[in-house]
Amino acid sequence: MALLGQFLLLLLGAQSAPRPAALSAALLWGSALVLALFGLGFLVIAVDLALAAKVGAPAAAFIVAGVLLALAAVLLLVALLRRQALLARQSAPAEALADLLLRLGTSAGGGLPQPNIALVAAAALAGVAVGYSPGLRKWLKSLIV
Repeated sequence: MALLGQFLLLLLGAQSAPRPAALSAALLWGSALVLALFGLGFLVIAVDLALAAKVGAPAAAFIVAGVLLALAAVLLLVALLRRQALLARQSAPAEALADLLLRLGTSAGGGLPQPNIALVAAAALAGVAVGYSPGLRKWLKSLIV
């Protein structure tokens, strides 16, 4: 809160005392981050509006949300992998990454039951039917749009 107060005083010109260089750098970095987030928000809105003109507003919202969620998942996975790699501190980077991916896969899928073959076959058959039949594709598209 004190940092925000100093920032406002600096902007208004009321603070004329010399500030430490670290505080000035932190204010500049923070301001740049806020402006970049605003710019990113407006970019996302512009993409959504452009897509809305092509595919409709609900579909555009689903597309933009899906892309943002996928990007967030990738960034989260990269952060998790980097954190695990730093904790492991192994000498061989390829072995560390392979071990980390193996541990991550084991922890993510370790509690899942074995797939039911009949369910997998039914899902595959449904996918083939939807991919082959234009009527089913139109029906699915009408559900989404």
